[in-house]
Amino acid sequence: MFSLLSNPALISSVVESSIVTNGLTSFLDAYNPKSWAALSSSYYWKNLATGGNNGALHAFISTYPSFNGNFLTTTQSAYVSNFCSDYRLGVSTIMYAGRYYSGSNRGRLLTSTSPPTTNWLLGTYSSQTTCFYNNHAFVSSGGPNDMNWRIYTATCDVPNNNYRFYVNGTFASSSTAAGGQGPSTDLQIGNGNGGGGQEPADGQVSFLLAYNRLLSDAEILQNYNAMRGRVGL
Repeated sequence: MFSLLSNPALISSVVESSIVTNGLTSFLDAYNPKSWAALSSSYYWKNLATGGNNGALHAFISTYPSFNGNFLTTTQSAYVSNFCSDYRLGVSTIMYAGRYYSGSNRGRLLTSTSPPTTNWLLGTYSSQTTCFYNNHAFVSSGGPNDMNWRIYTATCDVPNNNYRFYVNGTFASSSTAAGGQGPSTDLQIGNGNGGGGQEPADGQVSFLLAYNRLLSDAEILQNYNAMRGRVGL
């Protein structure tokens, strides 16, 4: 049960009912039509977890953005912004499914960068597809410049300088270097450098989960198994 959700009736997928909900603060889901909403004259990617921290949709010209029921497609000008809590100095877990898609922009698909906030990215960067940067150092940097779907997860334990990176539910790398941070409130999908139009990504994103705690390896694998079918993994 989604005991933490403000409106459990918004959840229509049986698959969604098996994700971890303890500490869930943001849940954006392209699969669920209830996650798209009009607020005033603008359209938003509605947060199903709390009703707040909605994602503002920029430059999408139709009632709903370009998606086939499973993902949202981004370009340099069509992106999502401002939907995350401030996790710069605390603990957090961020998880999403994404990939590069058609187009030449091969930058940051999920990022938090605008000064004075955190230079933080997860997933893709500079034509690489298995990256995690924590404002101080790369926890992981590499991967082929392909268009394969992956589910990326980052756990940020800032007080204890412990950062962990997972790809498709499996632990990939970690860092204990001091000086890192978690993402800030300007976390964005598709537009690269915090809304500045630098390092954008032509890509697709299916869902995003954000937690105000550190998920265990078992919980990360649970979420991966619950959501992997969305993107054919």
